[in-house]
Amino acid sequence: ETDQNGEFALYDYFEKRPRKSVGEVEFKHPLYERFVIADVYTLTPAQNRNHRIVMRQGRRLSGRVVSSGGAPVPNALVEAEFGKENWQDRRAVLTDASGAFAIDGLSKDRNCTLRIRSLKIHEKARRMLLLDRNIEDLEVALEPMRLPPDLKTELFLGMKVAPVTKDLAEAYDLSEASGLLILDSGRDHARLNIGDLEEGDCLWVAGLDLEKVGSVRQLAALLVDQKGQPEGARVVYRFRRVEMSGTNTQHLRLTDADFDELHKLANR
Repeated sequence: ETDQNGEFALYDYFEKRPRKSVGEVEFKHPLYERFVIADVYTLTPAQNRNHRIVMRQGRRLSGRVVSSGGAPVPNALVEAEFGKENWQDRRAVLTDASGAFAIDGLSKDRNCTLRIRSLKIHEKARRMLLLDRNIEDLEVALEPMRLPPDLKTELFLGMKVAPVTKDLAEAYDLSEASGLLILDSGRDHARLNIGDLEEGDCLWVAGLDLEKVGSVRQLAALLVDQKGQPEGARVVYRFRRVEMSGTNTQHLRLTDADFDELHKLANR
């Protein structure tokens, strides 16, 4: 972090550029646009000793989220995104008790996708905005998530899951129609030691070769094949939180009873 005078110092990075690498340095602040030094190895010695960083104040986006019935929606996830190629510029907050939200430091004069969802009431909204000015007092009414009427769910290690179809991906705003969507993470998923799973997370790829998952049977077989691996069975899941949206690679901590269950699922 910078000190009270805005000064900073970086230590202990390689004196010479590592092979096939760049020395990217990122600067972030809640009120300002993200600033990046693309490669510190291109800086002169003088610049390394006294580099001046000028961060632009970003746009502010604020407003209120209400349900399809007009009631305030607390704890809804509000995300401002700028496309896949600019995923680092994403900012997100949760609405307060009155449904209000405010996001600062957004990139100026760019098209922004505003995504809002509340899994508690299964409603969401999406808006396209041009941030050519601060946008305040925006009221967004959510609409019901359109879940497939023939949704088929299965139990998997204590979690209720469903194969991701095109309709399910659209309902939950998933980036692609693949994987197993977690509809209920269950009471004791923490024992699996792969993080705090929530509804809307998606078990995406698994196995030593990181194979994309399409069914419970396939995922079970991929995990069974990893029995005996010292670090555990590898799985990758997609998630969206205030802090970030992306993927997480983890190793499941499975018991013998878990492997017995997986073996039955894989051989149905």
